[in-house]
This record gives sequence, structure tokens and C-alpha cells, in this order.
Amino acid sequence: MKQRRLARLTCHTYPAPDWPEDEFNATETRLPSGQRSTIQLAERGTQLSNRLWVREFRKLTQTGQQTTFLSTGSRGSAALLAVMMFKRWSQENFLRYMRQSYRQDGLVDYGVGAIPETTMVANPAHRALDGQVRKAVGLLRRQTAEYGAINLADAIEPRKVKAFVQGKSDLRDSIAALQSEVTDLKAQRKATDKHIAYGALPEAVRFDRLSTQSKHLIDTIQMIAYRAGTPWRRSFTRRRHVMTTRAACCASSTAPGSISGRISNPKR
Repeated sequence: MKQRRLARLTCHTYPAPDWPEDEFNATETRLPSGQRSTIQLAERGTQLSNRLWVREFRKLTQTGQQTTFLSTGSRGSAALLAVMMFKRWSQENFLRYMRQSYRQDGLVDYGVGAIPETTMVANPAHRALDGQVRKAVGLLRRQTAEYGAINLADAIEPRKVKAFVQGKSDLRDSIAALQSEVTDLKAQRKATDKHIAYGALPEAVRFDRLSTQSKHLIDTIQMIAYRAGTPWRRSFTRRRHVMTTRAACCASSTAPGSISGRISNPKR
């Protein structure tokens, strides 16, 4: 990724214990809306389990909770990366908010549409052969381990030695047959295309895909509604809780009534 000049920015699901609060510094950030905000940020270098060194950032909230995210990029200020991360969380949360508050998922239809004949799909024949190969290889490994674990622990007697030799010989023959079967199955799998055109599928295994046109439209409406609801929420009393103001916005948008107002002449 470094050679391609790419960096990854992601949240840290299982961070280490909390850092001391004296490591956090007041950092001024500029939000996507243009507003400026001051947050408490701290940064350290952290080595992951795969021995990769990354930059670890933590934001300290007013309640003492520490929010953690990681970045593989060596450039970029903590303030810039924090805004990018929080903007991403906003995008991820808007669908859940719209489903709970406005029930716009009810507008989405679940019709099906035809798939173009040239679309490449998984080959059922290759998938079936792959399953047979995996099953045969697993059985071969178990029998090989069983063959290696067979030992004659009892006293050497003609009757016991004969049964021991016969059992091991039968197992060796079974292993040889399985090895031949695995070789043939692998050759068939290699000769079978992994993906084929949809038009080449047998009628019995053909399928349809869900229609996505209305889903894309509703997603766009949800995004616009969420973005419009955010400044609307700010117009309410600032002392209210965030969820309280969200609920007030939803209630006012669905309640029956009329809007009236007065336009005053601007001062000249």
C-alpha cells in the first residue's frame, strides 16, 4: 500500500486500556459543515499483531470515554484524520437513523430483474467438483493419519500378527484408491472453468437478481433527509439531548398542520 501511496483509516475495535488523560491535548478541527470545534486528541505509535506499525489516535469525550482509530499513513495531522474518521461514522449511521425514525425502507420494492447473458457467474459444476475434492482430501488425511498410528503393541503371536498385517494392508489399499480418486477429481476441477457466462447456465440453476433502481433512489433521499435534519435539529434548544431533538424533528415532520410565517422588511 505504501508503494501505491495509499493509507488505511479504520476504527480500533479492541484497543488497549485507557491512556492517561494528561496525554490529551486540545486540538482545533474544522468540520465538513465549516464549523470549528475543539476536541481532546492523543497519538501514539502502536505495533499490531502482524508486526505492522501504525499511528493510533484517541479522542477523549466529556464523559471520559476514549474513542480509538488507527491509520497506516505517516502523513496527515491528527485533526485532519479525526475529522475524516468521524465523517465516515456519520455516513455509516444515517441508514440506521432513517430506518428507525422515518421508516423509508417501506418505499423500497423487492422486485427482481433479469441478468444480462454475458454476466460472469460461478460455475455450478466447478463448485460441485471442488466440494468433492475437499471431501476426498479430508478422508484421505484421516486414513493416512490412522495408517501411521497403527502399531502392534501386543505380544508377537502368529494370530495377532496376521490380523495386524491384514488390517494395515486393507487400509493401505483404501489410501491408494483415495489418492487415485483425488488425482482424478483435481484434474476434472482444473479442466472446468470456475466462472461462466450467465447464458451458459442450465435452466434449472438460473436465478434472478433483486431490483436496485428504487433502492438507489431511496438511499439518495435518505442521505438528503439526514443532512437536512442535522441543521434542523440545531435550531432547537441546545440544552436538549441529541435524541430528544431528533425525535422532535421527526414528530414535527409527520404531524398534520400548516406552516405560517411573517416576512419582515429588511433594514435599509
